[in-house]
Amino acid sequence: MLRRSFGPLVSLASLVSLACACRAPEPAASAYAVAPPAMRGASVPKVVPQASRAASPAAAGASRVSFARIAKYPEPGWHVPTQFAFHAAPQRLTYLASERGDDVLALFELDPATGAKRVLLRAEDLQGTGASSSALSKEEELRRERQRLRTKGITSYVAAKTGGRIVVPHGGDVYLREPDGTTRALTRTPEPELDPKLCADGSRVGYVRGAELYVTDLATGKETTVSAQAGRAKAHVTRGQSDYNAQEEFGESSGFWFSPDCRSVLYLEVDDAEVEEILVPGFRAGEPKHDGQRYPRPGKPNPKVRVMVASLSGGAPRAVALPELAGHYLVRFSWEPSSAGFSLQALPRDQRALAFVRVDARTLTHTTRELARDARYVDARPVHRLEGGAGFFTLGLHGGHAHLELRDGSGVLEKTLTQGAWDVTQIAAVDEKTREVFFVGTQDGPLERHLYAVSFAGASGSVVAPRKLTHEPGTHTPIVDPESGRWLDVHSARNRPPAVQLRGAKGELLRDLSPPVDKEIEALALRPLEPFTARTDDGTVLHANLLRPRGFDPTRLYPVVVMVYGGPGVQTVTDRWAPKLLWQHLADRGFFVVQFDNRGSVGRGFEFAAATYGRLGELELADQLAGLEALKALPGVDPTRVGIYGVSYGGTMTLQAMLRAPGKYKAGVADAAVVDWATYDSGYTERYLGPWTGATAQGPSVYGATDLSRHAAALSGRLLLMHGLMDENVHFANTAKLVDALVAAQKPFDMFVFPGERHGTRDPAAKEWSARKVVEFFADTLR
Repeated sequence: MLRRSFGPLVSLASLVSLACACRAPEPAASAYAVAPPAMRGASVPKVVPQASRAASPAAAGASRVSFARIAKYPEPGWHVPTQFAFHAAPQRLTYLASERGDDVLALFELDPATGAKRVLLRAEDLQGTGASSSALSKEEELRRERQRLRTKGITSYVAAKTGGRIVVPHGGDVYLREPDGTTRALTRTPEPELDPKLCADGSRVGYVRGAELYVTDLATGKETTVSAQAGRAKAHVTRGQSDYNAQEEFGESSGFWFSPDCRSVLYLEVDDAEVEEILVPGFRAGEPKHDGQRYPRPGKPNPKVRVMVASLSGGAPRAVALPELAGHYLVRFSWEPSSAGFSLQALPRDQRALAFVRVDARTLTHTTRELARDARYVDARPVHRLEGGAGFFTLGLHGGHAHLELRDGSGVLEKTLTQGAWDVTQIAAVDEKTREVFFVGTQDGPLERHLYAVSFAGASGSVVAPRKLTHEPGTHTPIVDPESGRWLDVHSARNRPPAVQLRGAKGELLRDLSPPVDKEIEALALRPLEPFTARTDDGTVLHANLLRPRGFDPTRLYPVVVMVYGGPGVQTVTDRWAPKLLWQHLADRGFFVVQFDNRGSVGRGFEFAAATYGRLGELELADQLAGLEALKALPGVDPTRVGIYGVSYGGTMTLQAMLRAPGKYKAGVADAAVVDWATYDSGYTERYLGPWTGATAQGPSVYGATDLSRHAAALSGRLLLMHGLMDENVHFANTAKLVDALVAAQKPFDMFVFPGERHGTRDPAAKEWSARKVVEFFADTLR
């Protein structure tokens, strides 16, 4: 359902309207102007609701933002470079960017000294190297789903640490770009190659094909099936890939890692034989696309994972004996810079403890040290190695917040480097020459992200104040090069589109890579989101983003659409550029649009995030209702015309609102919603609901209590269910179960199914239709 970095400790997943007289959207005085103060406060006297002054939703032509534009990627302002990598000897910066301002990316290179940039590689350049079709294989499609990738063209690349070689996956094959600019295909096979990687010196390339891990020696061109020597191929056993839970819930997209000296490779062997197989039905171009999927569910078998090490000079791979960790989630694999050993982290199935495991690469003996324990859950932690030793930097909970720690090679805590009621969200880099750690954090507020540096040269127990390196308000996403001291900063705010700037060690601007001002921002008359806050009964502050109706008239009443996510481990309300084209369209047609971050979201410490543990939906709904009451106090809000819309966990929250708070919302759209948590994956569900308990003699367990189909008879108002039939994340069985319950209760509802879409709607026509269906549904039900 989502991807997490340090989980809840940090914040590092789309229907006919009524025609009526309305004003066309007026041009904004400034494309980036914030809402006037008089519109931001709730202190303006409340207008007494009068039906005669209710504003009806305007026709589709009232908005410059078309449904086709809503479906297009990326949003205005976000045509920025991505996937940056620093290179030494010569100093270069590579990145992916679009040449035409669309979603088709090419590989670029920048010379920081001169500012000259050029295209290194386009997808069409591969046609002359024997490139196969650019159509995605099933394996690639599912991998992109796990990584939430939406771009086309050159979508990823891997650069060797030294030597200048670059590997690019495309169309199911692997391509090598040499430093002299020549490009050649390394593979041309019917089966797709997945997850290609270069070892540090660029001498070897590894990739997964089918169920095995392969390595090609670039000097000889010889391809070796490294993992096949571990034993014969077995049904439902893969080598070199991580399992479903690791990819979807633990951010472990890969299943193999080269040692820094390029002599060994560490990989995973995943056995899914005992995992339940679920049919994922579907139809594309009228043809059936029914697939079986090994999908781990609460209380049922998880995959069995073995850790293997293979020498690249030959010989059979060896298994790391970890009997005490049988059934654990194994994540965060990391080689020591010397290649003498590697580490991993292990969480038991209930995820209430975290162990650091150090493995000797020669003997494969290991030591284990507990890093954390909590009665609710703990998170796997990032590992950032010191090049000069086996020690590493990571994050740990101190005073209920994530802070920087330095630990030795076996995981023993040496010192804590930061403190306070704020979170470190990312370790950006370590400069061992200046003895500083660069990190991103929330010291300036939970809605912002800034880059800081802190010294680790002091004695244990001494904590020095970090120095702030970024100063523009908003959200900063930096990439730091510790070798040169330079750093690349992508930053934006609610009222400021993204800038991309290369800075020197002292913060001086070296090169501005920001795209030109996107003309669509003015052409579509886009307005920035407005910050809004609400309080719960116990005084907890809830942050929100708000967009008021275009041409707002405080003497009239307008309908509301609440955009909801609400799930744990995610923060949706931050100070960053977010055009929100669906919001803009709705606001242009006379709707208030709002989104609240309830308890369970990240960015505000562990207790705020973990408050929903064991009772998913309960506290989140209470907070959403508190936010709605605060919104109703604003002038112009019609409390009798409120709709709610969400996808994935947001779809679940929509059902919570419609079924467990009947009468509060007049209409709801639930897309790809979990109805029964017993049907969702074990890694996520058992983490936030606790271990599977099934039913009890006293009544339904915590799982049974969260089954929303039990509340079908309480439905009040109009409900639209949407789902992609081929959703392999939240299976269609969830919507099917609710449909049966609503039919049994004789409750009217609407439903729309995309027969060929998965959890993330990808096809542009489907995305456009989805946006149109949602908007027209609310225009009809909230008129």
